[in-house]
Amino acid sequence: MKKIISLILASLLLMSIVSCKKKEVPESTTAAATTTVAATTTEAKNEEKKITVATFNIKNGNLAGYDFGILADDILSSGAEIVGLQEVDMFSNRNQNQDTLKILSQKTGFEYYTFAYAVPQDVGQYGNAILSKYPIIEHEVIDLSMKTSGEEKRILLHAVIQVDDKTTMDFFVTHIQGSSASVQFKDIDTQLEKCDSFILLGDFNQNPSSEVYSYLQNSYMMNKDNDEITHTTIDEYDFDNIIPHTSVKCVNPRTIDTKHSDHYMLLADWIIQ
Repeated sequence: MKKIISLILASLLLMSIVSCKKKEVPESTTAAATTTVAATTTEAKNEEKKITVATFNIKNGNLAGYDFGILADDILSSGAEIVGLQEVDMFSNRNQNQDTLKILSQKTGFEYYTFAYAVPQDVGQYGNAILSKYPIIEHEVIDLSMKTSGEEKRILLHAVIQVDDKTTMDFFVTHIQGSSASVQFKDIDTQLEKCDSFILLGDFNQNPSSEVYSYLQNSYMMNKDNDEITHTTIDEYDFDNIIPHTSVKCVNPRTIDTKHSDHYMLLADWIIQ
């Protein structure tokens, strides 16, 4: 029976609190495991392992006609194995009451996913998600600060993903409110500082030259300013980024214009040594 991370309800957002402290990796883990395994922990290996990670704002499926099989094909064609998703509808009227992540999981064959509820969307929910080929062994959702009470709530999704018997990584996914970027980046850095290593994925609503990125310590950006290779929206705003910890080796940033969103999919290869 497939291991599925069930829909995170608003009342249960903080049910699972994920620590970033290093601990010994258990011999076997499941999606319901409570043992915290943080940061990358590997034994010496003769060969490198490459895992392709991506961030993709799917615009709730609107430009794919809410056919999530089309978006699943885009993910499979890209070669991505772990994808951070933004603007995800779940069971809303506008997405025809579909379970977006279940469909994406079934169509891609990626057994593991988790959804982070941010705000209501008519009868359904709207937020961020992670879709993964590898087990998600823990997750949590953190509220991000807002400058004014009238702004749309934003959240940070944190998941620990186990990519092999000896290696786990802390992944974070977010969608920043542009007008509150400074306070939200500070909130995010507070969470990242708890981790020995991480990969942060998201739509940051800021170009790479923005000073708000300076709040993120011990990290670097895959999508750099004035890099035409990694323009990530149809309007060529470089809002999407993959931000690894300085200890994490990521290479080959690139984009795919799927034509099924107002954002390109941004990818990079995580090299495990």
